[in-house]
Amino acid sequence: MNRIFHYVLSEGTPALKEVMGALTANIIAQSEPVEMTVEKSDAMKREEALQEIIKGVRSFPTPANDSPEARQIAQDKEVLISALQGMAPFLVKVTPTPKDVQNLLNAVKEVYAALFNVGVGSHELFLEKMQDFRVAWESVVLLADEAEFSLGLKPGVLSSAVNDPVEKFYRGFITSVKTKYSDQDVLKLLGDLNPISIRIANEERRLKHLEETAGSEITATRKMEISISRERLAYLAELKLEKEADKSKRFEQFKEVNYEKIINEEILPLVNQKMGVYADQFFHDVRLLYDERRESMLQDIDLGTSVEAAIREKINSVFGELMTPSPEQSPGNPLQTIRKTYAQLNADYQAIQEIRKQFASAKNNPLMKEILAKFDAFEEEVKNFANKEFPRGNESEQAVYRAQLQEHALFVRSFRDRLGNYQLLVNKENMHNYEELQGEKQNLLDKSPRERNAGMQQKLDYLNTYEKRLVEKCEQGSRHEVAGDINAFVKALNLYDALVEVSGNNRKLMAQLQEEIPKLTKPADIKKLEMKKQQLAIAQDIENIIRHPEMPIEQKIKVLKQFMVNDSKDNKAVYTGDFGKIIEENLSVVNKFSAVEERKFSFFSSHSSGSYVSNITPESLLPKIEKKIAEFEGKNDKSSIHKREVLKAAQQMLRDGSGSREELAQVIRRYPEYDSGIGPSDTKKLAQQAMSCLDTQVKQAGLGS
Repeated sequence: MNRIFHYVLSEGTPALKEVMGALTANIIAQSEPVEMTVEKSDAMKREEALQEIIKGVRSFPTPANDSPEARQIAQDKEVLISALQGMAPFLVKVTPTPKDVQNLLNAVKEVYAALFNVGVGSHELFLEKMQDFRVAWESVVLLADEAEFSLGLKPGVLSSAVNDPVEKFYRGFITSVKTKYSDQDVLKLLGDLNPISIRIANEERRLKHLEETAGSEITATRKMEISISRERLAYLAELKLEKEADKSKRFEQFKEVNYEKIINEEILPLVNQKMGVYADQFFHDVRLLYDERRESMLQDIDLGTSVEAAIREKINSVFGELMTPSPEQSPGNPLQTIRKTYAQLNADYQAIQEIRKQFASAKNNPLMKEILAKFDAFEEEVKNFANKEFPRGNESEQAVYRAQLQEHALFVRSFRDRLGNYQLLVNKENMHNYEELQGEKQNLLDKSPRERNAGMQQKLDYLNTYEKRLVEKCEQGSRHEVAGDINAFVKALNLYDALVEVSGNNRKLMAQLQEEIPKLTKPADIKKLEMKKQQLAIAQDIENIIRHPEMPIEQKIKVLKQFMVNDSKDNKAVYTGDFGKIIEENLSVVNKFSAVEERKFSFFSSHSSGSYVSNITPESLLPKIEKKIAEFEGKNDKSSIHKREVLKAAQQMLRDGSGSREELAQVIRRYPEYDSGIGPSDTKKLAQQAMSCLDTQVKQAGLGS
């Protein structure tokens, strides 16, 4: 019978080989004949043994609570039961020796015991028992190999029927319990090539024996057996290549998964910690670095090493080099530049956030709202940049991204630099003055529109510009320029106060004239009527100047003064009586409020270096300097000489209006003893005030425009 099989399977047509192979497999897989009672009895015993194991698994106690551990045990039980039930057809239909079957069943039983062992060493015990299961399984597969050779079956016809269900059980079971064991343990079990290697070694021994014992004249049967053995070796070699490829693929996938997982687990939290709001953008750059190095970092990691630990070490090492580069690393490295930029951005952003808290906790008023609106706009710009998707696929896109990053860095630095300006606006002294301005504004708002004269309305409109004007100045100018603009605003208010008073006087004057003129109806009143009409026309001209919508306040005051002076000279006869007195009063108001001393607001602390106080002008400061110089006349000690020379230089510069802060500072450096002595130095204070005056002389020229 064997010879027929050998002949058909070696010499027959492909179709005949296929039919005979299938027929043989079918015969092998059929239940044993009725008369083979011993074999049938063994099959029943094997199935009964399997059912006993399944019953034991079912009866394994599951914790009554609903903990994750309890749910996992219940899940493991069902997986094992399902896998064991899948082995039943194999145990019934295939006829390995009772010893082999018992070994396999015992191995399954021990795996089951190890799986639910919660004591010390359960991890190692489970892995050991899974290996024992593989050994027991191998002996059954080797029997199938022997049967295939003896019957002359096509390689794999019987062994696959034996191997595949157990292989499926093994892989499914290993995969199902991997939550309890490391991915690398599971990978080792799934990638074990030992069974196929044993089968190849076994077949090589068979072929060697057949060739060595063939003798000088090889029989047809021996030729057929050698041919079958070689065919089997080729089949097994190809099967091993497939399994090696599968193992390699699984291992590469395993490394890739761990590579990605560790980057997200280890590096992302560090980037979040170091880069704050800019973490996502920088993490994208870091990911590009890891993508570039992926192949070189993974290529020397094999299954024999602790893959996760090796990858983790490499990934952390690269990140460490990036964040703390050695002196040997090129400072021009683009990624290092990006890292430094984001680190500085985050530092600037955190500093800005701290200052914002100070503003947010301060008293709520229109100025604070205007400043906080700038913070809101800044936050929105940062958010837009942090969430923007920048293409980085090629060098051109990288260049565009780096350019936009630098532009954003300049924006953030610029905002941080001008925070000092915002803080100047809200320091204690300035906020006190601001509250006074708000009080004036509220007084005007409390008046009905009918009560407000034209000057009041213009002053109210001007006060409404304070917050926006000063905050905008903070964005464009230096600290001293902001201070100058604050003082410019206050000086302009002097002029608006003059306008309010002139407007009030003129309004009363027009009302009085409009009331008197209709009463002058007698012939004797003609001259008086004509004069009153001229006076009303002059008052209306004054009102038109006051109400001019586009004329700057400084120009408006000058025009009013010039008009009243010139017109009073040209029409002396008209400027008599109450009318003349009111016009004279208006001129006095205009002259009085042109002087900055009328408002004693101080928008720099007088104790801070480089202070500028709004009521300190060259005109008010020069007499003080002259008086102090006189105190040092005739004194020849070094300190007095130095003080006198510094003050004389300041006096000359203020008189000429041509000096500068730096020129006065150079004089001070030549005479260092000017600030000697115990206690505060009046000379130093005068010198600082002179510097501030020199700083603001140019700015003062454009006040009120």
